[in-house]
Amino acid sequence: MPHADNTPDRARRSMRPLLQLWFTARGAVFLPSLLAGLDREDRRAVLAGFRALSFVESWLRCSSRGFQGLTALARQVAGNAAHASPPDPLDVEVDQVVWGVRVASRCFPGAACLSEAFAAFLLLNGRNMRTTMVIGVSGQRRRESFAHAWLESGDTLVAESSAKARAYRPIMRIGGPA
Repeated sequence: MPHADNTPDRARRSMRPLLQLWFTARGAVFLPSLLAGLDREDRRAVLAGFRALSFVESWLRCSSRGFQGLTALARQVAGNAAHASPPDPLDVEVDQVVWGVRVASRCFPGAACLSEAFAAFLLLNGRNMRTTMVIGVSGQRRRESFAHAWLESGDTLVAESSAKARAYRPIMRIGGPA
């Protein structure tokens, strides 16, 4: 009986270096490289962040409704979170979710604070952890950003410095306390 050649596995293994080269050439980090050496909880956070960022980036870049559609979805998710029971304190740490999104964003060259804020907002509010996404503009154009997006939980900034947030005037808020 001839030896069974496991061609799909062999093909997948031979494609990995090509995929890694493609990601690197685009300025992105290959996801398996990010996951290497992480413990189980950190891998889960990065994978959740990767999935959320994939959704947000695809929606912003490919959907005909783009930002408006994503904003409408975020408002719906926030409304659902406002009517849900309070989250289990052991469920997930806010910092862990935000960290996972930030690490996963290295796989998406050009992903800006808007994508990261949308992704973390959807993940957190989807788990009944009420946050507010804030989009602000600076009073003057600078070499840095003219606009910025961040998350707040109550009066607390989520993974954001207060000095940076104060440099922007909020023009839109999505979600918030019930």
